[in-house]
Amino acid sequence: MAEPFFEFLPQLRRRPAMFVPRATFHGVCCYIQGYEQGNDHKFLRDFSDWLIDRGNTRSELAWPWMVLCELYPKDRLPTMQRFDERQDAEALSKLFDLLDEYILLLRRALPGTAACE
Repeated sequence: MAEPFFEFLPQLRRRPAMFVPRATFHGVCCYIQGYEQGNDHKFLRDFSDWLIDRGNTRSELAWPWMVLCELYPKDRLPTMQRFDERQDAEALSKLFDLLDEYILLLRRALPGTAACE
């Protein structure tokens, strides 16, 4: 059985290039999506709902673009495949910060459960 995402996340944050050929925002988002789909988790759907509830995004977007709405105007999102090194670093930092915040909320809401899988 695969490691629950919330337990795997710190490893991915520390060393994304160990798991993704190019440790870019786009590459890491693709990896996370594949990791979840391969393990039949529903974490990202709930994460997307949480991002929508924060009110900083557009609900029709997929979760990677919702993360970018935390950094850029909702109506002028950049193309993530064209990010320069600074933009990638900023977007990755925001992604991991949001994931950490969401997981912390889950753990507080449901201590001692597998809610974060």
